Amino acid sequence: MTAFYEAVGASLEIDAGAFTTCLKSFTPNSTAREALDKTCLSSTDNKEFKAAKLADLGEFQFVFDWDPSIDYFDDGDVHTWKITYPLLSGQSTAATEEFTGFITGVERGAGEVDSLIMATTTVKLDGTTYTLTAGS
Repeated sequence: MTAFYEAVGASLEIDAGAFTTCLKSFTPNSTAREALDKTCLSSTDNKEFKAAKLADLGEFQFVFDWDPSIDYFDDGDVHTWKITYPLLSGQSTAATEEFTGFITGVERGAGEVDSLIMATTTVKLDGTTYTLTAGS
């Protein structure tokens, strides 16, 4: 059976502690691998490429209610980030996505009438830990 997940009910932990600010949305990482050009100068046809061995795990973005008492742009330390997805019908264990990374940017949204100020934090995965565990 194919599992379809929704973000509503998902939670975020940083360094095994609950993230207390209201998480509004997140954008998962996009993994990329370089293509290495292995074309010889003597080639007269097509360029030739091979896949690099190392992948770039990319970045996550988190959007949440801005809280001026929190220093979102910390000292560049690597933290463990864990997203727990809501349980699906019939599951006893939730799906999780856990990785290590550091904050590379914080952007505060506009202050407008009748709206909350949001903050977007960008986290660069450092490449040492990334685990996606399916719920069961």
